[in-house]
Amino acid sequence: MKRAPRPRWTEAERDVLRGRYEREGAEACAAVLPGRVPAAVRQQAWKLGLRDPNPPASLRAPLKGQDLKAALAMRDAGASYAAIGRAFGMCEASATNAILVGQCRRGGFKPARRDSTGALILPEIKRMRALMMQGLKNRDIQLQMAVSGACVTHHRRRYEAELRAQRLGKTLPPPGGGRNYSGRKIPAGLKREVERLLLEGHGGPRVSMLTGVSKTHVQRKRRVLIRRLARKGECLPGCDIKGRRHTQKESTRFILPASVERLKAMLIERVPVRRAAKLCAIGQSSAYRIRDELKAEMGARGEALPEPIRPGRVSAQGARERAAEIWLPEGMHYRFRALVKLHGSEQAAKAVLLDQLAAEREAERQRRMAEARPIAFDEQLARVRAGAAVVPVPVIRKAAPDMTLGGIGSAAL
Repeated sequence: MKRAPRPRWTEAERDVLRGRYEREGAEACAAVLPGRVPAAVRQQAWKLGLRDPNPPASLRAPLKGQDLKAALAMRDAGASYAAIGRAFGMCEASATNAILVGQCRRGGFKPARRDSTGALILPEIKRMRALMMQGLKNRDIQLQMAVSGACVTHHRRRYEAELRAQRLGKTLPPPGGGRNYSGRKIPAGLKREVERLLLEGHGGPRVSMLTGVSKTHVQRKRRVLIRRLARKGECLPGCDIKGRRHTQKESTRFILPASVERLKAMLIERVPVRRAAKLCAIGQSSAYRIRDELKAEMGARGEALPEPIRPGRVSAQGARERAAEIWLPEGMHYRFRALVKLHGSEQAAKAVLLDQLAAEREAERQRRMAEARPIAFDEQLARVRAGAAVVPVPVIRKAAPDMTLGGIGSAAL
């Protein structure tokens, strides 16, 4: 039988907590508030930012040394906090706290400091709010401060309420700076759009690209939808009852019809298959398959596909001219097809792809230049202060002995 919902807290009950909780504790407040148990009183007091005068003794058995390293390794391998707690004989919350502290220190950060009651001190609250203003995700704040996700959410809500009360027009940036990630809150309308596209037969990556929702969330929604349809004896379009896909609705692997027709025209004009495939932005295996299909079609009509004209020996100038006609780099045909679908025409997709490749080459050139440039003395000092080791460089003036089988280098060793 479903339990009746608890009545909402009234402002009069909250005033009782504000006046008595920090002096008398949860038990005394629950005695004067009919229908409220101590656990509910503690939860409401925590929401109001009140401190318990008699906090419960911590039952956490801390992980240290080799145990902490083993727990971190288990977490990196994908083990749950509950499984790690069972392995070391502690509860899930204790394992979570110990691992968060270990991950925080491993990342080069300092765990948040607390007072005697376990609450964050004011400088740490200010530090958390500064991280929120930077647009960090809750998980990133957890790893930098070694606090729970509930703690970050609680302080985020309190900070947002304070900013609204000040009415200065200042608001917190969304977690993640507006970027798309798996923990982002999805509006109900966008969830319905994801479900609609999945029911139309689109795959997860395609739905993610069309809606802007993370692939992780789309896959979760797809699993729920598969189970719901399976209970009715139905399945997603193109999939079996377990969700395994057998027929694709749309993919970058589908070759554009215009490209197929252009390839067939080149084959009839006796252009070699590999060269025609490169000119049409088609993979070589697909080009040979299309060549075989064209042969079968022409054979059914009583015709024969003419043999290709091999270029033979060409001059250096001719070879450069032939190479210049092939503008698409090797292995870029999938990327080119995706851009064609996005921009609607091959010319626009070609211009966009060439700009992207030029930007990538320039970024790679800048990276190599930055790696090759000499390090300034101030930068060397900064690296030393950060913990970089100073290694003496030996000065080799004369090989000893004078005669070696491997030369001067092996003699210096």
